[in-house]
Amino acid sequence: MKKLMNGAQMKMIDVYSIQEVGIPSLVLMERAALCVTEAVLEKIKKTDKVLCVCGSGNNGADGMAVARQLTERGISAEVYTTAEEGKGTEELNRQRAILQKLGIVFVNDIPAGEYNCIIDAVFGIGLSRTITGRYEQIIAKINAAKDTGSLIVAVDTPSGINAGDGQVMGCAVRADMTVTFGFAKCGLCLYPGRIYAGELCVANAGFADVRTIPEIWEQAAFTMEDTDIAAFFDRPADTNKGSYGKLLIVAGSENMAGAAALSARAAYRTGCGLVKVFTHENNRTVVLTHVPEAVMVTYKDTADIKEKLAGELDWADCVVAGPGLSKSDTAKEIVAEMIAYQPKREKRLPVLLDADALNIIAENRKLLSGIAENEGSSKQYVYTPHMGEAARLSGKSIAQLKETSCESAKELAQKLCGVCVLKDAATIVSDGSRIYINTSGNSGMSTAGAGDTLTGILAGSVLAGRTQKNGKENASYEFFEKICMGVYLHGRAGDAAADRFGNAGMKAMDIADAVANVLKEN
Repeated sequence: MKKLMNGAQMKMIDVYSIQEVGIPSLVLMERAALCVTEAVLEKIKKTDKVLCVCGSGNNGADGMAVARQLTERGISAEVYTTAEEGKGTEELNRQRAILQKLGIVFVNDIPAGEYNCIIDAVFGIGLSRTITGRYEQIIAKINAAKDTGSLIVAVDTPSGINAGDGQVMGCAVRADMTVTFGFAKCGLCLYPGRIYAGELCVANAGFADVRTIPEIWEQAAFTMEDTDIAAFFDRPADTNKGSYGKLLIVAGSENMAGAAALSARAAYRTGCGLVKVFTHENNRTVVLTHVPEAVMVTYKDTADIKEKLAGELDWADCVVAGPGLSKSDTAKEIVAEMIAYQPKREKRLPVLLDADALNIIAENRKLLSGIAENEGSSKQYVYTPHMGEAARLSGKSIAQLKETSCESAKELAQKLCGVCVLKDAATIVSDGSRIYINTSGNSGMSTAGAGDTLTGILAGSVLAGRTQKNGKENASYEFFEKICMGVYLHGRAGDAAADRFGNAGMKAMDIADAVANVLKEN
């Protein structure tokens, strides 16, 4: 599990390191510059020519320190700066004075095609305004150099990218690589910032340890990594199928069997002990053809739905509802009955609502009110909307949701009294306070049924993942962490499917089956 920081949080870390711990700012700057220098040296040849484009702040000072360090290693490095003599921060002026004494060349332009590598040190993580005028022209020249073959390396963040939300502040540098300090920034894991950052290198610049500072550590977003999979899905020897949960999947209206099959198959691949599919009788053959391990509970008309569903809800340890369900009167009755039955259980069921279940709730706010009234702070409901469904649930436009995606996920989780899995190119998960940003997955997952596989994987993570954290007494995985792990595993399965079939040729069933490979390899 890795923490992600925004610009304000990194500023707090910087201040804490310098003022509270006593690490000199120039020491941090020298280490940060060294991280960039070493990354650049791995990419360029000894004969290459480098230009460091430096702004007037401390990001620019970092860039000047990089120019000095490259020169010390025999690389031809020159500097272009936006700061007039004597202007800029104290650190920048100090670095400029050192370069002048060493005879490092300052240039007045950024000509395309002249430099093999350009270091972008114009704006750092503190950028909060739209870029216009002279700076817009500078960024255009850096991008023009990239188009003629120059390697572009950004210092901490590409100039023009908001470090918090990844939005382009008017214009931005299209980097080949970004060397960022201390922690990956949220904006470099979200789109479009993730594209502009290129290859992301997180470097240790020597900041003080902030794990004991709650206002920084506990408020920071986070992401998962492959090492988390190995720890979470480890299966002890003394277990049986009952150890890995009973899942009820309520999916598939008449002749809409595919979604139910995908969800069930993905759940089994994730390790669920037993999966029942509650669906229309006409879907039986298709579901069992693709998932012969599934137990089928079917209906033909609405007469016996209520009684059958109540019995299965009593049996289940977790419920998935919505994939392929439609918005028919029958589907609406099923969703309403599920929500109404939850308070009758002694123990709250984890309920994952997707697709048409979300659309039914969006059209009937009484259902949502019922959840809020009965659930309180238990947060056992998980909502998995894509942007269109989120727009219907929130009343906002898709553009508004995308502009502040982390806050949008947080607000939706609060409104829905549960965990929101806001699906997009970079999926965000929130329980109303914490933020998880997913960094796995690829564009090949933009295919029919991928969301259905996600529901099965999420349920599998809730039921089949470990409860106790390895090596940590009295430390349990929280429900929220299990959902985040499921989202990460879904993306990794998508990556594995893309490796085998390619982004264009992969399909949802490939994602479901690839889960097993990912779990095996980790």
